Amino acid sequence: MSLKIYTASAGSGKTHALTREFLRLMLSNGDPRYFTTIQAVTFTKKATAEMKGRIVAELSTLARTPEESLFTDDLCRELGISEAKLQERANATLHALLLEYTSFRVRTIDSFFQEVVRSFAYELGHAGALRVQLDSDQLLHQAVLEVLARQDQEKSDKEIEAWLSELTTEAIEDGKGYNIEDQLSKFAKQLENEAVKQLRAGKEFPSQAQVKKLREAARKIIKDRKQALSALAERALNALEKSGVAIEDLSNGSTGVFGAIYACRRNQGALIEKSSAFAERSRLRAFLDATDTETMLAKLVGKNKQAIREQIKPHLSSIYDALKEFSDYNFQHIPIYVTAQQINRYAGLYGILINIDNALQELKREGKLMLISDAPSLIQALLKDNNDAPFLYERIGARIEHHMIDEFQDTSRMQYENFKPLLDNAQSQGQDCLIVGDAKQSIYRFRNSDSTLLTTQLTEDFTSSAECKNLEDNWRSVPEIVDFNNALYPQLCSLIRNVFDSLWSEVRGYGFPEGQEEVKSRLDAELDILLKAYEDVEQNTPKPKQQRGLGQVVLHRYAPPKKKDDSTTEGEDSEETSDTEEEVPSGALDQLPLVLVDLLKRGYRCSDIAILVRTKAHAANVAETLLNAPDDVLEGYSLPFLSEEALHVDRAYSVRFIIAALSYLADTSIPLRLAVLQEAYHQVLALSGQAEEDLSEAELQELRDFGRQGLYEVVEIINSRYGKLFPEGEGAYLVKLLDMLYSWEQEEAADISTFLQYWQDKGHLQSIVNNSAEDAITLMTIHKSKGLGFPVILLPDVSWKLDEALSGNKENILWCPIPHISETEELTVTQVTSVPLKYTDTLQMSYFAEPYFEEKLKNMMDSLNLLYVATTRPKQELHIWIREEAQQTKEEESGKKKSKKKETSEEKISKIEDLFLASVEEDKALHEILPAHQTMKEDPIGDSTSAPKKKHSDSEEDSATALQVGALSSYPIDKRLAILREGLEYFSEDSQRAYGRTLHLILSEIETASDVAPAISEAVHHGYIKAEHAEELSSQLRAVVDHPEAARWFDGTGKIFNERAIIGGELETSRRPDRVIFYPDDHIEVVDYKSGEERKGHHRQVREYIELLRQMGYTEVSGYLCYLHEPAPKILQVKG
Repeated sequence: MSLKIYTASAGSGKTHALTREFLRLMLSNGDPRYFTTIQAVTFTKKATAEMKGRIVAELSTLARTPEESLFTDDLCRELGISEAKLQERANATLHALLLEYTSFRVRTIDSFFQEVVRSFAYELGHAGALRVQLDSDQLLHQAVLEVLARQDQEKSDKEIEAWLSELTTEAIEDGKGYNIEDQLSKFAKQLENEAVKQLRAGKEFPSQAQVKKLREAARKIIKDRKQALSALAERALNALEKSGVAIEDLSNGSTGVFGAIYACRRNQGALIEKSSAFAERSRLRAFLDATDTETMLAKLVGKNKQAIREQIKPHLSSIYDALKEFSDYNFQHIPIYVTAQQINRYAGLYGILINIDNALQELKREGKLMLISDAPSLIQALLKDNNDAPFLYERIGARIEHHMIDEFQDTSRMQYENFKPLLDNAQSQGQDCLIVGDAKQSIYRFRNSDSTLLTTQLTEDFTSSAECKNLEDNWRSVPEIVDFNNALYPQLCSLIRNVFDSLWSEVRGYGFPEGQEEVKSRLDAELDILLKAYEDVEQNTPKPKQQRGLGQVVLHRYAPPKKKDDSTTEGEDSEETSDTEEEVPSGALDQLPLVLVDLLKRGYRCSDIAILVRTKAHAANVAETLLNAPDDVLEGYSLPFLSEEALHVDRAYSVRFIIAALSYLADTSIPLRLAVLQEAYHQVLALSGQAEEDLSEAELQELRDFGRQGLYEVVEIINSRYGKLFPEGEGAYLVKLLDMLYSWEQEEAADISTFLQYWQDKGHLQSIVNNSAEDAITLMTIHKSKGLGFPVILLPDVSWKLDEALSGNKENILWCPIPHISETEELTVTQVTSVPLKYTDTLQMSYFAEPYFEEKLKNMMDSLNLLYVATTRPKQELHIWIREEAQQTKEEESGKKKSKKKETSEEKISKIEDLFLASVEEDKALHEILPAHQTMKEDPIGDSTSAPKKKHSDSEEDSATALQVGALSSYPIDKRLAILREGLEYFSEDSQRAYGRTLHLILSEIETASDVAPAISEAVHHGYIKAEHAEELSSQLRAVVDHPEAARWFDGTGKIFNERAIIGGELETSRRPDRVIFYPDDHIEVVDYKSGEERKGHHRQVREYIELLRQMGYTEVSGYLCYLHEPAPKILQVKG
């Protein structure tokens, strides 16, 4: 019995280890069905498919040719059986697994939780079927709309109305555009935050009334402190005024010692300005720190203004006291002021969030819906009530004895709390379990993952049974790359610690009621836990991979952009730094095509190369560079690339045409939609080599006709009609679109408009599966590259910030408990336990300073982990770009003492790139001591003659083929099973009644002869008739409308009333003639259609219609019977 915990660094054969353990367990006894007791869980469908395929393939090898399996010797030794016995068990197990494949429990964590929740639908308040929705954004947006819609009703919530009004007013005052719906939808995503789910699970989510009280308390604190500080500022100014000295006569005027006072007045008593206290201003501090009168006067007035010095000297003491009181109050009350200020920032949205949550729960109840993200919290509630794992298995109908969890570093704390009882149960039953993960690759914390569960929590919770093992061998990369990473990351960990110590040295210690050192001690312990992930970072190169000279690491240097002079004078209002996202450095981009061409010259294919970037915006920078590379640089080579955007389903011309057609069908009255459709048609025509022309009116009518079919069928028909025009190679995009449509029809309304709305919001961003056989450079984000490997990796930009959450326009929100201390009593009395706060450096001045620094440490580790993922993707070559610092000339150095540190080391380290340039050993920068080739900015290639050459084997050539999806075909629409709502017996000789009813239905839609075709089409659409009968029926109806005696009924000269009831008079029931035509000469004709034999009763019926119309005041009325016989109708006039 053990809980095996494998730390699987990048390239260490994690899948191999998981496969081996699964095989060992499933073959550990003679029961071929024992595999049904093993569950392996991972986080993505792709990883699940890979693991399933690997296990089945290896099991098949063991069953047929065990001597060829890499696992045979290990399994025979551990199971204590012979190779023949192993083969026998493998064969029996393979047979059983294929017969019961649905019991092969290798699945995603979401699918397992979903299975559990479905089993407990009744206990969760869902008596019927429970639908699971993957996309939370759509439902959250719907909940927001529900809240806003209620505000338009008579019973609107006045408190919400006030909050919405304030949010809008604040945005307008700040000069920002404000979209209420958009802002609320963004904030509503906080309901997916695990911290909020924990609040709801613990019934600590506050009421709207409590949030209102909290907001009032926060605003009172802000108001009282501002008034108090304003009064102290005025007292200081009064003291100066009594001296008779004008502010202009003081040293530096209004930006001197009294600069803080004027800034406070300008900010209406606010205690801080741009994350800085007024009392921190250096000129005020210098004055207050002075210990003698002469120094005070020098700081306040200056040294050369003797008359002013003498005039102000008698008042110096009162001025000093007033400024000292102002400063002391400012410092003392900053923590509570900033605390209240930060709480107040989101208090209004917090109150509305409660209403949104209520609306969300109501929508889920009404629709019998569950968001997949709700599963962990729901299971946690079930486990809390029962605290017994076996009852879960009983309900899902499975007996699981062994658990295997992959990518454990991506597990959230709530998910772990749900898995823990299952692991406990397995351990108590003496069964083995396996956990695999790598905390260094934890890059999904924005999805609530917690890597410390792997590094510390597991071993604490399973002290007696935990067996930790580090997979030390790197099977992916050549020795040069392994050596580089082994040297790099211990140094980076040390630098991260130094960076944090440097940041802490600047902390002013406002928000630490326990004492600054006590908090620093806890934060150091937290950093130790986070850095523990890198204790096993050094890897070995296994013997088969130890040959050197097959790869390399190159550090390319580029000229940095010129720095802007952003120096400001104390007291000036400097502009805020730009929030726009930084681009990939131009110096690195300029070198990129040169390096790529060199790689191609050395034998690499484009498909061997991947360029990794931090964001999609950076990918766009790189894409533009590759597209615009000059011919003299390319030297005849081409640089095709495949980016994430290129894989989006809307990139295909065929898909664009289909979506344009759907948009037109959704509303044919909008000219712009028709224009877009014609343009899309022109594009597919041009790509197919045909002359440009518009869709004809006949083609548009055909489109409108079959547009009445189901959404999926409409797209199939469009593809069948126009597929021959679509470009080759777009089959995968069409398959993806059809998959999306099929899923949409299963879960949502099948109308075109709702799908188009989804398409506009999110659908167009869906991606097809990458065709790895295509010879193109891969351009992707680092996050997307996790789990992948490429022969060559290029990192043109490592200048992302250590704390990315503080950069750009990002609005990162922390959920923090309000500390229970005497200073916050006004806030905690409201019984709101936790509040949303914007992650900003201002928090370090509040009582939320400790959680702020905890988050900063985690953000720094996220950035480090991101670099680790990037530098461990390459198999043979890794290329990294770092800036080259400008060197001083000899003339600049003359007369100056040589700096003991390099320029970069003197600057504040804020980016990953800065770490490469930081001093580490004997005044050397980190990049100088790493085992890597260095190039200069003037020569980004260096000596390529010594660089490794790539040779492709025949097997690699063969593997570069892929199955191409050509034209899509499907079973003809008109041959498929369909429901006939009416007219099922239309062509049956035994049912004249059904025959007549169907014809009446169609004729009731015809006013003029031109309506015959649309009416037939409509009848097919509604299921009145079968499609194969449409032509025959059309001929019959044409015979009616074209008949010499009936043509005037359908020529449009009269006003038509089809199937209109006549009521009133002495009639007990209404009468309904089939057709009444009012002619311009006031003559009226009544027509009744009949499908059977001629009868006297038919004439009597028409005569009754004529008489009723005459009673209504119409004198010129004549009547007709129209017998719908084949091949021509029979027209009889009825004598009135």
